[in-house]
Amino acid sequence: MKHRTLFLGGVVIFLTLIPLVAIAQEKYVPKADEELYGIWNDGTISTAYEVYSAGEYKDYFHGIDEVMREATFQIDSKWTDSEGNIWYKVFGAVTDSGQKFQVLFKISRKGTQLEKQLKLVLDFDQSNYPVKLDPADAYYHIYTREVSPQGPKNLIIKQ
Repeated sequence: MKHRTLFLGGVVIFLTLIPLVAIAQEKYVPKADEELYGIWNDGTISTAYEVYSAGEYKDYFHGIDEVMREATFQIDSKWTDSEGNIWYKVFGAVTDSGQKFQVLFKISRKGTQLEKQLKLVLDFDQSNYPVKLDPADAYYHIYTREVSPQGPKNLIIKQ
């Protein structure tokens, strides 16, 4: 009788944990108005605009309506820290070369500043994401949001 009770208790606990594990492994489904989407300006003369829209990234030369680099990407996860900053983990590939990358983004609480730490990877893996933002790293960049776009004239942001 004692073994039967232990067995049934174990079964109940196991069945209770199955939905929790399934929830923990759900893939993030982006909204149409993700905070990441929009035009971001790096404030330099070289690459002035990065544009993020649903599943697509474009990098524009300063003052020219010509795409320098394009990529496709997916949002892996999103969370908000205790200060109200929004964080994303994103993975993707450059369209023409197929170069894979994983990125850690931080968007300020006010939504006006974006920091990103990029890592080029051979394969997508959770362990390949940058673990922190490092301003001294060559793959760290900081941008400000273009509120009234002065960027590329032919720019269309897909929602």
